Amino acid sequence: MIHLTGSTKAKQARDWLKKNVKRLVLFWVIAFGVLSLAVLRKGMGYVAKADEVSSALMVEGHPCFGYNVTGKLTCSFNPLLYPFTYISGHETNSIHFAGISDPNDYAGDSVKERRELSMVSPEFLKNLPYYLAISFIVAVGLTKLTGPLSRRLESQEA
Repeated sequence: MIHLTGSTKAKQARDWLKKNVKRLVLFWVIAFGVLSLAVLRKGMGYVAKADEVSSALMVEGHPCFGYNVTGKLTCSFNPLLYPFTYISGHETNSIHFAGISDPNDYAGDSVKERRELSMVSPEFLKNLPYYLAISFIVAVGLTKLTGPLSRRLESQEA
């Protein structure tokens, strides 16, 4: 007699998924959101250093009033949070930037932040499959951990 243990395991997995799909999706969204915030946080997911070359005041009262800011921006990415970036050899990126800051932004931080975002966004998208996989693994773990807890709570209410 041949036992197909693989088919019973697949059936158990399908049954578990049917019972827990809402909780799994909720935990997946939460885990992805927390991971995304960590990855996009300066100092945790990446470190950016801006070397300002110059900052010059544009004509006050002109529609383009602000400070003309130029410099060099270097971003270094955390290899644990940006593995595909690290594997592709782009763990440190540098660009020269120029732009007009907001009128009251004397240090030109608005220009630097826009350039940082333009450097981090493509790397975030490049690593998106990794973030989805990691958050899914976390969601499955949380779903399995909270399953017995929710059953205990339901039995206490009854």
